[in-house]
This record gives sequence, structure tokens and C-alpha cells, in this order.
Amino acid sequence: MNLDTRAKRLAKILVDYSLSITKKDTLMVQCEDVFSSFAEYVGRLTEKKNASVIYELFNLKEKRKMINRNNKEELKKESKRLCEIAEKVTARVRIDSDSNPYYLGGINPKKIADYTSIVNKPLLDRIVGDGKKFKEKKWTVAAFPCEAEAKKAGMSLREYNNFVYSATNINWKKKRAEMVKIKKIFDNAKDVHIIIPDFTNIHLSLKGRGGHVSDGMHNMPDGEVYYCPLENSANGYIYFPYKTVRDGNAVSGIRLEYRGGKIVDFSAKENQKFLESMLNLKGAKRIGELGIGCNYSIKKYTNKLLFDEKIGGTIHLAIGESYSRPLSSGGGKNKADIHWDLVCDLRKENGLPGGEIYVDGKPVQKNGKWVF
Repeated sequence: MNLDTRAKRLAKILVDYSLSITKKDTLMVQCEDVFSSFAEYVGRLTEKKNASVIYELFNLKEKRKMINRNNKEELKKESKRLCEIAEKVTARVRIDSDSNPYYLGGINPKKIADYTSIVNKPLLDRIVGDGKKFKEKKWTVAAFPCEAEAKKAGMSLREYNNFVYSATNINWKKKRAEMVKIKKIFDNAKDVHIIIPDFTNIHLSLKGRGGHVSDGMHNMPDGEVYYCPLENSANGYIYFPYKTVRDGNAVSGIRLEYRGGKIVDFSAKENQKFLESMLNLKGAKRIGELGIGCNYSIKKYTNKLLFDEKIGGTIHLAIGESYSRPLSSGGGKNKADIHWDLVCDLRKENGLPGGEIYVDGKPVQKNGKWVF
């Protein structure tokens, strides 16, 4: 594969900025085997800094087979293998691109949850930290364009290349300064009120909670400020208009109603049965995250969360697991078997009426644009 010069620039951003690789580092590069050319270029930039590289390439079909077999001993063995690698490295980049975004379609959600809890969670604990035994390492998750992701986004591969690199290859230090101003408005807010006429009217509290500025260190593209709201604070209803794909299952038109922080009613225009199965997982009926999209270089919803949750003029709520950060820096207390981000658009786009955000009674955003 001949790499686009913009892909090489992205790799340099990952190595130099996101991960700040030095000669003391050992980097784990994790991705599907079909993206090995990009992985190897990241590796070469790493080795130029006299650092070490470990490649963890996987095959999507084989991964699906393992998840579907749901053999607990096999999953534990895989977990042990990955955890041993994670304990050796000081940094990790995961290339978030799938040659088949729907590869998990048709698999029992419980089997996917088992894979998540037995394989993924122990690995992530060792990479992002669990707040107890394991300290956070340097890590990032990065997009990379491919035909299947372009088709899923409703674009040609050329259009999708332009879309990806315009969202990633930007001045992240400047973007951070912009988001710090937004964070100061939401920190410790007693009441965040989100309104979209006829669709959404929900209150959340961030009292005693600080937030986190996501500025390209851990996601690429990035551009959000996130919080874990008080677990019992959500009251009202919220509508998520766009199709979202979770574990290979498409769901659209999700409406959730909260009382005392817990979902008391829900519906979906498409695949409500799958939504119900997700909400039946432990801890899923409480909010684990409020994210505020700040990347105005991302203008179109693509049905890929790494981009969609960053769109300037949107917010997203995650049902389920809170981040394990300290409460003062965006963490929360909810424990769950799932963390599922759902995007709510406050812009006047795609036939939507636009919406408003109020913080402690003061308007801060109207129709996706900041008004402070």
C-alpha cells in the first residue's frame, strides 16, 4: 500500500504529539492486519527515535470466530497473552478502522459482553489505568481511511480521505486552548439543561465534578470536553436521531427517558429489541458520560463514533460505565458492562430544528454555536 502524504503526517502527529515517543518507550501498535502498511510506518517513525515497537495485528474473521465460540478458557488465554504485552510496553496506539464495520452482526450480545469483560477490560486496565493497581500509560486511538469505512459514511474513498485528514491533521495545541474556555463554563455546574423543541428536554448535574479536555492525546480525531454527571441527576428525556451501529447491530431513533438518574422508558424506531438487550446489561440504565463536541472541522455525521462524538454543535451521552478518572478530572462512579455513546445534534442540520444548552440557567450554546 502506497501511503498518502497526509497519512504520513498523521503518523507523525501520533508519534510526536499524541504519544510523545522517546528512546525510553516501547510502543504497541494494534490494528487489523490489512492496515499493516500504516502500522509499519508508525513503527518506523518510532524506531527513528530509538524506541522499540511491538506489532499486534489481528484478522477480523478470526476475531469474530473467537467471540462467537465464547470459549471461556480460550478467552482467558487470549486475555493473558495481551495483558503480558501490555505490561511490557509504555505506549499503545490502536488503529480504529475495520475492513468490515459490521463483522459482529448476528452474534449474541452476551457473547460480545463476555469478550469485552474477559479480554478487552483487563487489557484496557493496563493501558488506560484502572485507578487502583495499574497506572495510565501513553495511549491513543486513531482513525485511518478505508473503502468499507467510506461506504459506511456514505462517501467515496477520495471524499473520505479528505474528511479524515481534515479532522485529524490540525493544530491541536490551538484547539486545546479553545476547549479549555468551554471546560471552565461547565466545571462544577449544578444544572446543565439541554433542549431541542419536541425532541429533548433533559437536566443533568456536574456538581462536584470537573471535566477533561480531549485534545488529540487519546483520540485522533479528537475535540471534546467530557464529564461523568452525578449518577442520580438525570431527569427528562433525550432523542438521538441518527443511526448508530453497536457490535454490528444498527439502531436508530433512540429515545430515552430518565427519572432520578435512571432510564424509566425507552424506544427506538429501528431495532428496539437490540436496544433493550443493551439496556438490560448491568449498569446500562445510568449515564456514564456527557461529552460536548468541539471539532468544527467534522461537519458530517458518518456513523463512526470516533468522528461523530466530536462534531462541533453536538453532545453525546454514554449509557453505562463511567471513566475511572478522579471525579475532579472527569471521572464518575457508575460501574457497568457497557459504555455506549449516543450522539444528539443541536445544529439546524439534516432537518433537525436546532437546540440550546443552558448552564445554571444561562444560555451557552444555540443551534450548535457558542454564545458566551
